[in-house]
Amino acid sequence: MSESIVIVGAGECGTRAAFALREQGFTGEVTLISEEQLLPYERPPLSKQALLEPNPEPKYIASTAEFEAAGIQFRLGHKVTAIHRPEQQVTLANGSTETLPYSQLLLATGASPRPLPLFSQIGIDCNYLRTFSDALKIRAALATIHNLVIIGGGLIGLELAASARQLGVAVTVLEADSSVLRRAVPASMAEIIVKRHEQAGVQIICNAAIQRVSQDAKQTHFVLNNGAQISAEQVVVGIGALPNTQLAEQAGLAVKNGIIVNQHLQTSDPQIYAAGDCCAFPQASTGQIMRLETWRNAQQQGNLAASNLLGAQTAHTAIPWFWSDQYELGLQVVGLASPDHQRVVRPLSEHALIEFEFDSKGKLVAAAGIGLATAVAKDIRITELLIAKGTVLEPSLLADPAVNLKKLLK
Repeated sequence: MSESIVIVGAGECGTRAAFALREQGFTGEVTLISEEQLLPYERPPLSKQALLEPNPEPKYIASTAEFEAAGIQFRLGHKVTAIHRPEQQVTLANGSTETLPYSQLLLATGASPRPLPLFSQIGIDCNYLRTFSDALKIRAALATIHNLVIIGGGLIGLELAASARQLGVAVTVLEADSSVLRRAVPASMAEIIVKRHEQAGVQIICNAAIQRVSQDAKQTHFVLNNGAQISAEQVVVGIGALPNTQLAEQAGLAVKNGIIVNQHLQTSDPQIYAAGDCCAFPQASTGQIMRLETWRNAQQQGNLAASNLLGAQTAHTAIPWFWSDQYELGLQVVGLASPDHQRVVRPLSEHALIEFEFDSKGKLVAAAGIGLATAVAKDIRITELLIAKGTVLEPSLLADPAVNLKKLLK
C-alpha cells in the first residue's frame, strides 16, 4: 500500500493538519473526511458574526482551490462508521458504504454539545450551538422572539447573550454554579463581565436549579429552586461539550474523557493519532491529563500531529490560550489557572487590567486580562513568553504598570 494519511474530522484541527502535511513535504495521499456538507469553517464567529452580520457566510478556513492546489482529497458529507485496525482501513457511509485504506490515521473528531438530560428525558425542544446551521437556526429565531433563556454561563452562553442583546432580545442566563465562568477566568474578570451584561440588560441567575419545566406551542416555562418562574420563546443550552470518542471506543482505543494520547498525540495504536477537542493529552509542565476546547489548541495540535505523523516525535508543550469577545470587551487567558496560586493585579487603564498567577515556587504560570477590544493582547502575549521561559519573578514587578513587561524577558 502506498503512503496514505486519512484525517477524520475537518474542523480547525483536521484541516490544519492536512495542510501542514503538505507544507512539511509529505507527497502521499491526504484524505480529509467531513460529516458536514460545507467546506471547513471557523467556529468562533458562530456566537457573534454569524448572528449579527446582515448576510452571514461561514468563515472558511480554506477555499476549494486551495484544497485542490495542495492535493488534499476531500470527502464532504461522509461519516466514518468504523476503523478496522488490523487491515488499516476505515469504513465510510454516504448513502452507500466504502472502505478507505490508510497507512496512518488522524482522529480530529472534535466535540459535541453536552445535552441537558432533563430536556432529553421529557422531550423539551431547545437549541445548541456548534455548527453554522445551528447558528442560522438561532439567528432566525432571534429575529422573531422577545425572550431568550440561555442555560449555562460559560463563554459560549455569554457571547450568545451579548449578541442577542445587541439584537434587542431580552435574555436570562441560568447558571447552576455559584458564579459564571468560575472554572475559566478569575473572579475579578467574571465580575467585570457580569456587570457589563447586567448593564446591557441581561439577567444572570446563579445557583439556578430547574425544578420544573414545561413547553407549549409558544413558550418554554421554568420553575427554579428559589420559586422564580421564567418563560421564553426560545431556549439555548450551552453547558459544555463532550469529546466525540465513539469511533475510537468501537476500535478499542484507550478512551477516558477523550481519546487518550501520549505527549506526541499518539493513541494506544501507534498508527493512529488524535488531536484537538477530542483528545486527552498530558500537560507538559504537570503531566496532568487534560482536554482543551480552544481554537488555538486545535491549530497547534493539528500542526504537531502532522509533524509526528511524519516521524518527528515532538512533544506537545504549547501553553493554553483562549479569548472571548463580549460587547466591546476583549478577554484573554493564558496558562493554567488554579485557586491555589498566588495572584497579583496589574491595572493598565480605567478599563483594562491583568491578573497574574504564580505557583508555590514563584514561577509565573498563568494570567488573565480584560479591556476594550484588544487592549490586553500585547501584554498577554509577552506573559505567554515569560511563562514559556519558566520565569521566577517578583510579583510586585508585574503588579506595577510602570514596569515594562518586555524588559522582563531579557
